[in-house]
Amino acid sequence: MNNRMRSAGITLAIALLGLAGCSSTPPWQSNWGHASSWSRFFGQKRTATSDFSIAPGGMPATDPLTSATQSVNKSLKAAGDRVASAFVVKPKVIPAYDPSNLSSRPEQLTPALYVHAAQLSEKQGAIVQATRQYEKALELDPTNVNTLVAMARFCDRQGQTDEALRRYQQARGLAPANTIVLNDLGLFYARHGNPDAALEALDQAVRLDSRNVRYRNNLAAALVESRRVAEAIDVLRGVHPEATALFNTACLLALKNQTQPATALLEQSLRIDPSQPEALEMLHEFRAQSLVAQAAVPPQNWPAVSPDLPLATRLETASRPRSNVWESTPAYEHGYEPVESASLPRKLPAPE
Repeated sequence: MNNRMRSAGITLAIALLGLAGCSSTPPWQSNWGHASSWSRFFGQKRTATSDFSIAPGGMPATDPLTSATQSVNKSLKAAGDRVASAFVVKPKVIPAYDPSNLSSRPEQLTPALYVHAAQLSEKQGAIVQATRQYEKALELDPTNVNTLVAMARFCDRQGQTDEALRRYQQARGLAPANTIVLNDLGLFYARHGNPDAALEALDQAVRLDSRNVRYRNNLAAALVESRRVAEAIDVLRGVHPEATALFNTACLLALKNQTQPATALLEQSLRIDPSQPEALEMLHEFRAQSLVAQAAVPPQNWPAVSPDLPLATRLETASRPRSNVWESTPAYEHGYEPVESASLPRKLPAPE
């Protein structure tokens, strides 16, 4: 194909050159032998010996007529190539989409995109703008469960309890078997002092996804909050070894300042598996606190404990954070503190 186009181009170039040179004398009719012809061609006179000169290397020098013919052939070939290239179909180059380019925009605006923008606005403190972006996401798809959960979490973080509950209930109505909705809703109820509703939602999440460690940990925490410690241990046994289930329950009791039952569970856990550095460290702390309390209030018939009496040697364990028995799905980490009174519900971690 390319050879044919090249031949066609050469033929067309020859025809154009022929038309352009019709008014001049053909090369074969020129008087190449006269001195005037050579002078006109090279700009100098020919001598008798200049017809066939010898190059310095002993080879005959290039004949001027041959050089002129080669130059014309090269010109014709170049013109043919340019004409042939004009007939070659070249694919259109479309630049690829560059997400890092500020001029690039997504083809379609989705609820997830607005939710992401709202989260960034909230982190920057633009609460009004974040609210509008969540509302825009719901305008695009009012039945999007993920958007409803994200907005419920946002409203809960802003202290809009009623609006958060309304969004959670909308999400649960659209997806009653969605475990993320049930887990978040259970934590919401637990934080706001509704333990029965919290247990109902968390228990349903565990029934739908029985091997999920996060859901079982949260259900166990709600059970401990309701003083149902034995049931909490049974829930944790479904995903943890016996020693770990006892240790996690002890941690939950410690958060409620219930050190005495927590100490009993730690001792029982260590009898099953002594290789638990976190459990050993916690047990040492509880025993040290007990010694300090006994020293502060001595019995009437016993001698007072000397304040210089050294306490038991502290166990040096690996510097590792204690296991977080609360594993919710919130996007923001908020600390939680144990309550002073057992009659008040413990503040649970905020959903992410």
